[in-house]
Amino acid sequence: MNPNVGLGESMNNMPHLMPSLVLVGLFVVLSNRQTYDTVSGLVASVLPDVELVDDEGHPTLVGQVLHGVVLVAVVHLVNGFLDEKILH
Repeated sequence: MNPNVGLGESMNNMPHLMPSLVLVGLFVVLSNRQTYDTVSGLVASVLPDVELVDDEGHPTLVGQVLHGVVLVAVVHLVNGFLDEKILH
């Protein structure tokens, strides 16, 4: 932070943090174990042979890739509602 910048000027830059905060929130929600369990149940009803979570409750590589794809899809959808895009 530049010490020569007044508080009012640095507060004007706060809206630029909103896309990053939204991305952090989306990551927290989508990386939550309950989200993995929910998605795993949904996928198992359609593709019973695909395991997204192992027996100990840890995500498999397929589960991590799927959740990465879900994160990208959600970010794409959320970008349509934000003035400043999360990712360009």
